Amino acid sequence: MTLTTYSLLDAAKLLQETRNAIKGGLKRAPLADVTPAGANAAAGLTRDNILVITGSRGGTDYAFYNLRPLRPLPAMPEIEEIATADLPKKAYHQGFLLHAARVKRFLAGRRPDIIVGHSLGAASAQILGAHFEVPTIGLASPQVVKRRYLAPAALRAGSHRQWNVFNMAWRKDFVTRGYRELGLRCLGHRVVVDTNAPNFGIDHFVSQYEDLIVTALDQQLVGLPRAWPDASFAQPTRLA
Repeated sequence: MTLTTYSLLDAAKLLQETRNAIKGGLKRAPLADVTPAGANAAAGLTRDNILVITGSRGGTDYAFYNLRPLRPLPAMPEIEEIATADLPKKAYHQGFLLHAARVKRFLAGRRPDIIVGHSLGAASAQILGAHFEVPTIGLASPQVVKRRYLAPAALRAGSHRQWNVFNMAWRKDFVTRGYRELGLRCLGHRVVVDTNAPNFGIDHFVSQYEDLIVTALDQQLVGLPRAWPDASFAQPTRLA
């Protein structure tokens, strides 16, 4: 059965449940396929055809992808397939675009029904969600596209839809704020959540976002959907 909607809490649970298996290249339930251990981008495809993309696996990933927004791109057909007239290659944070292209290579022509991602994985999830036009949930989502390419005129002339993409960030999560200073923005909807949840560490881990979603839903926080897509989000939403 083709999935058409997915709950935010289930997305967080799935990311937490599969992250170690994906990083280790292990095909454990519910994963039907996974990138090999040590692959350049860590992702898995579930038996329900959900693409799960993990965050950075350590300092090497962070240095290679997150901290090099202007890095030269290699010649990859997947990059050319992702790029469009309104969002060309130069519109993207180059490290995030490269990561998304490598995840697309893992898919080998398969089209997921749902995409979920965390942190670096949420960057790729945005890009691939817009590319495949499938429901996408990103947690702790960094900004991925230069602001000037998201002007209303460019969106009206766009060759793809991106509003199937939902991004959630915690206001206390400083990791999600730095890319804005580079003039970057998220694709699709972005909602920044601020609750009375405890504040420990860097507030960026999947487990913390899982707890945050539980707290936010319990508080019936206005503006946060329980599942995605949500018909009440009829227009692009940029709260931060």
